[in-house]
Amino acid sequence: PDWVTDLSPEAGATVFFYQRFDPDGPRYANNFGNEAGIMSKFVYEFYDNLPAFTFLIEAQPHLRLFFRRVDCLRPNATFSALNAWDLSSVKVRRFPNSDHQHRVWLEACFRKVLSIVGVEMPPKKWSKTAMILYDTFIVSREVLHRHPKSVYEELHEALGTGPRCVTGMPYNNTISTLVFHPYWRRQENPKTNGKFGKGRISAYASEWFSHTIWGGRPVNEPYVPVCSQWYNDTVCPGSPCLDKSVNYTEDHIVGCMRSHWRDVTQCPQNVQTQIPSRW
Repeated sequence: PDWVTDLSPEAGATVFFYQRFDPDGPRYANNFGNEAGIMSKFVYEFYDNLPAFTFLIEAQPHLRLFFRRVDCLRPNATFSALNAWDLSSVKVRRFPNSDHQHRVWLEACFRKVLSIVGVEMPPKKWSKTAMILYDTFIVSREVLHRHPKSVYEELHEALGTGPRCVTGMPYNNTISTLVFHPYWRRQENPKTNGKFGKGRISAYASEWFSHTIWGGRPVNEPYVPVCSQWYNDTVCPGSPCLDKSVNYTEDHIVGCMRSHWRDVTQCPQNVQTQIPSRW
C-alpha cells in the first residue's frame, strides 16, 4: 500500500506483510474476507506476543498518515476509531439492500460472529445497527486479551478461512422475519461469487461490528469519547482530540494540522520545520 512507502525510517514501525498467492509460501493468508481475514489471522497468530496497542487498518485507510497520531495516544487507551470524520458521529445503518438470499446470509454471519465473542442478539426483527464506518482503529492488548486465544481461532475461521462464514441452514427461527424470505429457507449456502464473493459477507461483519468484535463495546454503543483515548491537540498536534476553545491560525503547527490533517506538506514552510520527521 502507498502509506507503507510514505513511512520515514524515523517512524520506528515494523510492517508485517501477509501474502495471498502462494499457499506454500511464507506468511500465507487465505484470500477470503478482505481485511477481516488478515486482522483475525494476525490477532490469533500474535495473541501471545501482542504489542501494547494494535492498529488494525484497511490496506488503503481513509486516514493515510495515521502514524502522526501514535504519539498522541493515552497510555490507558482501550479502543478508538482512527477516521477523523467518523470519531464524533455514529451511523445507524440498515443491513445492505440486496436480494433476499444475500440479506439472509449477511444477518446469519453477523449473528454467528457476534456469538463467537459472546454477544447473542435477540431473535427476529433485527435489521439495523449502530456503527462507525471503516475497519480502521486501535485496540489495546488488554482489551484483546479479554477473550482466550481459542475465541480468535474460531473468529478467524468465520472471517478469514472460507469458503463461507456460515454453512448449513442459517440460524433457523432467529433470522429477522423482515428478510427471511420463505424461498431462501431452502438454500443451503450463500453465493460465493459476485459482489459478495471471496468473503465479502465476512468483511461486512468485521467492519460493521469492529467496535464489538475487537473493542468489546456493546453492539449499539460504538462511540468512545475521543479525548478519553487521545491527548488534546494543543499538547499533541495531530491528535483527533481537538481543543475547540482555541482558534489557531494555519501559521501555527496545531492550526495547520487541523486544516491539513491528511497532507501536512501543505503547511507553510515555517510550520513544516516544526513537524516531527516521523509524521
